[in-house]
Amino acid sequence: MLSLLLAGTSTLGFSQFQLGAHGSYLQGTGNNDSRLWGGGLHGKFYLGGHIAIGAGFRTFPKTEKVTTGTSTVTTSDNLSQAFGSFDLLLARKKSLIQPFIGADAGLSFSTRSVLVATGQSATAKVDNQSTFFYLAPKAGVNIGLSPAIGLFGTASYGLTFGSGNPVNPGPIPNPIETRPVDKFFVFDAGIYIRLVGAR
Repeated sequence: MLSLLLAGTSTLGFSQFQLGAHGSYLQGTGNNDSRLWGGGLHGKFYLGGHIAIGAGFRTFPKTEKVTTGTSTVTTSDNLSQAFGSFDLLLARKKSLIQPFIGADAGLSFSTRSVLVATGQSATAKVDNQSTFFYLAPKAGVNIGLSPAIGLFGTASYGLTFGSGNPVNPGPIPNPIETRPVDKFFVFDAGIYIRLVGAR
């Protein structure tokens, strides 16, 4: 992917560089069915009239606290993704409405932790940190507000491979079980700016 990006820099005369920012919603469908809100950034090179390659990052932080009497349970469910992307435009680059299909591929970092505290002392803490390789087929649309700026939306489904033992026993008689976010739908919506050759 890096080689393709470097090759793209030598063809900027007929390509466009795009920067984008977006909000994201994740719905887990595997062992952990969490619902997470987050966001991210991306950069893309448009090569020719129908192909874009790039890279991006998303993060989904979430912490919840529940207090019962003198006990507090704090649950953290954090997910981050670093990925390369490939888009195939179904309309030409100069079109204001650009549906596309493609895929993202990269690493998914999942951290699930549970802390049970009574008063000021921690009585149990369990962490499950997992790193997955993931592949996410996707479909979306770019909506140009002008040749240089627009809105976009994307839907993808992450298929994960690699580590991620879903059970971590806690140091108490009734173990706490944590499960990583290992399979998920992601919906992105945001804004983009095209910096080179926008016309």
